[in-house]
Amino acid sequence: MSVWRWISTRGVVLAGAWLVAMSPAMAQESGSEAVEDAPAVSGVDAQVSEVEGEFAENGDRQNAYDAILAQGTEAYNGGDYEGARQRFVEAAQVLPQRPEAYRNLARANFWMERYAEATHHYDHYLRLAPEAADAEQIRSERRMAANQAGGEGYVVPGSQRQALEALERELNRGQALTASGGGAYGLYRTVLRMGYAAPELGSVQARLAQRLLDEHDARLLGEASGLVPTLTAADWAVQRERLQLASELSGDALLTDMVERRLMVVEAAEALVDGRYERAIRRAGEAAEANPDLRFVGWYRVAALAAGGQPAEALTALDQFRAQAGWDEATDARAGVLRAQLLQALGRYEEAARELEAALR
Repeated sequence: MSVWRWISTRGVVLAGAWLVAMSPAMAQESGSEAVEDAPAVSGVDAQVSEVEGEFAENGDRQNAYDAILAQGTEAYNGGDYEGARQRFVEAAQVLPQRPEAYRNLARANFWMERYAEATHHYDHYLRLAPEAADAEQIRSERRMAANQAGGEGYVVPGSQRQALEALERELNRGQALTASGGGAYGLYRTVLRMGYAAPELGSVQARLAQRLLDEHDARLLGEASGLVPTLTAADWAVQRERLQLASELSGDALLTDMVERRLMVVEAAEALVDGRYERAIRRAGEAAEANPDLRFVGWYRVAALAAGGQPAEALTALDQFRAQAGWDEATDARAGVLRAQLLQALGRYEEAARELEAALR
């Protein structure tokens, strides 16, 4: 169907300039050229560069956003509006605070005659980039979509709304991630699969990232008295996943730095559980230095030295660590038992006997 036939059947008078403004090139990355044989019913010229600096984000997520946006542009320029719509939704989910995806999503929805939804996403764009060079053009397009919608407002689908409510409850008082991939993160993935895309998703991502990190720390702090990790290899795998997901979700530099430091602890523990003692010794030392708030990490180096057949080094490390640990009596007694074992391994039997007697009182 030609542009003018489509317009006439809708009873809408569109200026030629407006048609040019909604050509597919608008969905492209800044600096790119419009597709020469693009369908007349689509498209636009690039406006990304005017707002890009203001919304700079984490590099990996930015690269993913750009790649998905480019895929959506290609589909849009080829007249595949449903394919373009799906890619623009995905882009908005990667970086919910970037405006371009919402503008492109609005336009794809418009050509699919989803006018109320188009108006909804035009509003997202204007909220995020009210001073963009194309803001007046977008307001004009929004009015056109609203007129075509006949006053009908966009309503979030019931199933999507229920998933969002369940996610909110889990974020407030549930688990961030379970061993089976459930918890708040599982609900977050469900919301994404349902096609939810809105700037508010950014705050959900930030909260979920913090909850994942908090849950990771709570699991560690619950094991703070152990001489060796009491978590299983499977438990540590979930701990690693919590940290990796938190890093992927957050663009916050402080949280990313914390995740990197906590990963050292996980790597030290995994090496110790797996019997890779040299790596455990090295990584535990680095982890203890990088995570002074997790005093128990020093245990891992002592345990790795002891298990790795280095009793003299383990004894020195234990004495240094014990002197500044500030443990309760029960934990200190356990350290005393380990010290007695190390003394015995070094052939210092009388010292070992005295140490063990003191620890068992």
